[in-house]
Formats: sequence, structure tokens, C-alpha cells
Amino acid sequence: MTPEQDIAREIWSIFAEPTPEKRARYEQFRQQEAAAGRRAIRFFSEFRPTHLQQAEAIADRFEDLVRNAQTEVEGLRAVIQEYRRLEQTTHPDLLYHALRVFVTHHHGQVDLEIPSILVTDPELIAPSTGDGTTQERANRLAVAAGSPEETKLDWFREDPLLNEHHAHWHVVYNGSSPLERQGEMFFYMHRQMLARYNAERTALDIAPVKAYDDFRKPIKVGYAPGPDVRLGRTFDDRAPDLALMDVSAVTDQQNLLTAIRNDLQGGQFDVTAATNEIVQADRLGSTIEPNARGIQNKSYNGYHGFGHMVIADSDLDNRFGVMARTTTAIRDVVFWEWHQGVDDIYGQWQTRLQPYNFRTDAPKTLLRKSVDAAGLPYSPDLILCQTASLPTGMTPEQAGSLLFGGANWNKDFGNVLATGSGPTGQALRCQTTDTLITRMQSGTIRFRDVNGTQRSYQFPFVNHDPVSMFIRVENKNPVKTTVTVRVFLVPDTQTEDRTKWIELDKFLADLNPLEKKVIYRADTNSSVIRKPAVTNPATASTTFDPTNINPNNARCNCGYPYHMLLPRGTTAGMKFRLMVMLTNADIDLASQQANCGSLSFCGTRNQNYPDRRPLGYPFNRQFATPAGIAGTIAGQDNMASRVITIKQV
Repeated sequence: MTPEQDIAREIWSIFAEPTPEKRARYEQFRQQEAAAGRRAIRFFSEFRPTHLQQAEAIADRFEDLVRNAQTEVEGLRAVIQEYRRLEQTTHPDLLYHALRVFVTHHHGQVDLEIPSILVTDPELIAPSTGDGTTQERANRLAVAAGSPEETKLDWFREDPLLNEHHAHWHVVYNGSSPLERQGEMFFYMHRQMLARYNAERTALDIAPVKAYDDFRKPIKVGYAPGPDVRLGRTFDDRAPDLALMDVSAVTDQQNLLTAIRNDLQGGQFDVTAATNEIVQADRLGSTIEPNARGIQNKSYNGYHGFGHMVIADSDLDNRFGVMARTTTAIRDVVFWEWHQGVDDIYGQWQTRLQPYNFRTDAPKTLLRKSVDAAGLPYSPDLILCQTASLPTGMTPEQAGSLLFGGANWNKDFGNVLATGSGPTGQALRCQTTDTLITRMQSGTIRFRDVNGTQRSYQFPFVNHDPVSMFIRVENKNPVKTTVTVRVFLVPDTQTEDRTKWIELDKFLADLNPLEKKVIYRADTNSSVIRKPAVTNPATASTTFDPTNINPNNARCNCGYPYHMLLPRGTTAGMKFRLMVMLTNADIDLASQQANCGSLSFCGTRNQNYPDRRPLGYPFNRQFATPAGIAGTIAGQDNMASRVITIKQV
């Protein structure tokens, strides 16, 4: 291996080292410090500002070592030496986080890669049901089943790569060196997680998440993280209907929420001529998260992180619940309830904004509209194909133009076998569809627990048959036009709830003057997912390959898991509304779009966020009445929708 590959392997190996043993060794050190009258961190949490500051200070020290070295390789070797030195006295999870922050934000020529969470923290993503006896499983369910229906979504909340997505986002967007629009992104990324979770709840006929924003009330649903998560000697169970025991913290939290609501109602964050919507969303989100872009003297600075810790330490014992770590927080039902409360703050602020007049800056484009056999909104210009059925021997763009454009421009391809002829007369065939297929699959987690026992678990995950979209659009403008294509999905029963729309994609498309164009887009290119698309979460980034390190891989890993791009749907088939909106890229575009990571959730490295519109546009504001969302889509030439079915097989 080259020196660069060798140093990359060494850093990979640090992340691959088992952590339970490190935590056990550190606990001995902590007890020695306590006996000597010195305090050491008992439990590291990214939601404690002091812990985060310490970790990010170490990350800065690592970067200084590289900056001051004669070569980057020498600097990285110095980082490893410093890491090993600090291992003796630093909480392993804090040090681990510091190295992760350093690798993710390092701007060097050496390509570094962080392994999958199945390698870095396997004991923290083991299924909560474990592999124990029937009685052990029953005991776990008794704890978790404050509402038995919630255990039906364990597979979603405990998905390894979804947990990795949440943890990695908090590394990319850190507290002391926040990125542009971080506060706004904090709100939006978590809202999108809630939208996906609520879609799964709808499929199971479970009520949408209700906010936990009154800390004086008991937390209804308990959570037991499972036998191997507990073996990490870090996390504890929470019984159902548990009242938070820290009375002072509960009072403080309620006072902070009252102060937030009063400031919102009093116009503290209102949009004025001097401050636009994005700036104010960022100020509010940065204050509540918190990060350094927030208003530091507000009493509620850090409201979100403080809430995580109050819940995590609900019984005031020597261990914390999973809510204390970004790697594990989303496993717990209360995470979603807590973040619904945080999102309600965002929503309260958004209700003070005036609805958009979408006609003022819409591009001169046409997406045609109709109704389907059931009388539901339908656009013949939104065409879906199973990717496996696309013709071979040519690009999908060429196939789309030949099958759906030209003489076929006015044909309806809702759910038919599309046929045509290729450039040399060859027969072209592609099965279009109005039904997307999902299926439950399983992967394997292997690790050595704190007792040295080798364990192997199967974990369930949802996946879908790859799908491609073709969008027919007519440019009514006699000049070349670049549009931003925005794609969203929502359960058809929730069309009028703007917070339930799931962003599926956002990308640019060039239209020639007066052109009728067929735009192609594969789901593997989605702007919301990590890149490259991971189709099998059980095998991605689990072994070190020095010849195949993705440049900026640590940054590219930021994004929603590809296998969870689509909601699972139901075995009978669940109706969703698919919507496409075209906007003017001359107005939208702030910088070059990224080819790495999730543009929608992670922006573009070293550049301004590439979309000048507020995150979630057009669903970031209430829609004008009486048209509402459905009526607005129907009345705009640059918008169209159709009802599709998602079926689990």
C-alpha cells in the first residue's frame, strides 16, 4: 500500500476497534479520579454543550497537527499518536466523536473513510429484542409496551443506517463551527424524519406522533434498548408512565418553552424588510438546537439539547437512556414525540408567514393535468418505471425520449407496456407502473460484547425495487431555461398537511427554447440520500479497501439511507400522492450543486447551500385558502401530481 493508503487504513482501524472494552477501562480510570477528588466525564453526550466543546477542541487540535506538519501524511500520523496518548485519560466516546469530526471536516488530499456503524458501534444498534429466551423478550416488551402498537415500528426506529444518518448529521453540522443555514437545516432535517415516521404510522393505522412538550406529564411509552445495548454499561431502560424526577429541570424546561412561545407571538423572529425568512429560521433553529449561530443570551438557548438530557436522565440514576446520544436517540419512541414538540415551535413560527403567490416567479413551463379513473388528480407527464425494465444498449435519457417523447408525447403511460423503436430500428420495451414495490429484508450485525462474547444478530430493514422517473415538460419560453425539479410524496389522506410531505429529490434540468423534453431521474441519484446509494446496508463500508476509497467519503456518508427512501406501504397497497414542482433556477441557484452526499440535508461542502429558497419549499409556509395544497397544484402549470400505490410484498 502507498503511505496515503496505509494511513487511511490506520484511521479506519481506530474506528473499527471495539468500544465496550474501552468504556470498561475508562470507567476504572474515572473511579480512580473520583477517589482522588478529581472529576472526569462519567457519560459523554453530544447534547451536553460542554462535552461537545471539549470534543470539537480536540478535533481542532488534530487539524492543527496536520496544518503544521511538513506533509499531510506526517500530520495524520501525528493525529494518530495524539489520539493514542489521549486514550489514557479521555472518555472513549468523546475522543471517538472528536476523531469523527476531524475526519469528516478534514480538507486534505489523503482520502479517509469512516466505516459503517455496523463496524464502529455495532453493540449500540443491536435489535432491542435481542436473541434471548421467549421470557426475556416478553420482559423487554413489557417495558416497551406502554402502547403495544409502538413495538410494531421497532424495525424503523432501530434501523442501523437511519441511526447512522442521525448521528452523522450531527457531526457534519456541529455546534461550535456551524455551517451556513444550520439552524434552518436542524428544523428541516428532523421534520423530514418525522414525515417519514408518520407515513409508516399511517400505514399501520397508528395515530401521528403527538408532541411531548409538557415535562410535567409522565412519558407514556417506555423503552428497553435491549440486552446488548445495556451490556455496554451505558444505557438503561425507562419504564412506562415514568414521571421525570428532576423537578427543577422540569420547571426550567417549561419556563423555556413559555419564553419561546412568547417571543414567537411577540414577533421576535418575524420577517421584516431587513431580515429575510431564511435568516430568521436559522436564528431560531440555531438558538434552540443550539449552535454558535444562535442568540446566546436567550434563556432558551439549547432548549432542544437540554430536553434530550432531561428525558435521558429521567430516573436520576447512574445510567442514562438512549436519548442521551445521537447514535441511539431515535431508537426511543419519546425521541419522535420530543422532536414533534420542537417541530411545533418551527410550525408556530411558519404560521406567521404569508402564503406564497406562486405565479409571481414560476417558470414558463407546462406539466399537463387530468384525473384518473377514480377521479383523483393525475398527470400523464409523471411516468414511473421499474429501473430493471429500462431498455439496454442506450442511456436511460435516450430511451425516455424515444419511448415517451416525439410521436408518443401525447400518449398516456400510467401503467402500460411502453414500446418503440431505437436508432437502428431495434425494439424498445419498458413496463411503466403506478405501483412501487417494497419488501422487508434482513442483515447481520456481528460484534464482541463487553464480556468478550461474540454475538451475531439479524436485523430487519425495508428496501424497494429500484425505480426511475421520467418527467415530460414543455418549455413555453423562447429562451433556454434551467429549472429546479422538486419531487415530494405524501400519504394521500394527508395531502393538506404540509408537514407530512416527504422530499424525495431536488435537481436541475436544462430546457432548450420551446422544447418538449423528457427528463430522466433514477432513485439512486436522489438528493436526499447518502452517496453512493447503499442498496444493502449490511455490507456497505464494512471492510477496508485501499483501492476503492471514495473521495470525501466521510462527507458523502451524510444523507438519508437509500433503502428507506420510500415508505413501506401496506400489503394491500397504500395510496400516496406524488408531486413535481418546477422552479426557476436563475432565482433558486446559489452555488454549484454537490455530487456527493445529500444536497437536501447536507448542502455542498465548502460552498453556500445551493438553493436560495427556504428548505422544504413550497411546503415551508401555509397555502392560500380556499385552494389549499391540492387546489394550488391543480392551478399551477409548473406543478403536477398523481396518485401512486406503494405495496409491500
